[in-house]
Amino acid sequence: MTGKSEKSGQRLLKKIRKELGKEDHQFITTDEFTNYSGISKEVIAEYLMD
Repeated sequence: MTGKSEKSGQRLLKKIRKELGKEDHQFITTDEFTNYSGISKEVIAEYLMD
């Protein structure tokens, strides 16, 4: 979706978790991801449904 490698995606999720005060084992919601990334919910939903 972002054109980045899996490792880059993992680093991005870790950075988002840190900014949100979440622990490593906690999930990131689509709302949290869209707020951080600026990617719309519609684009995320289309990607997840494919």
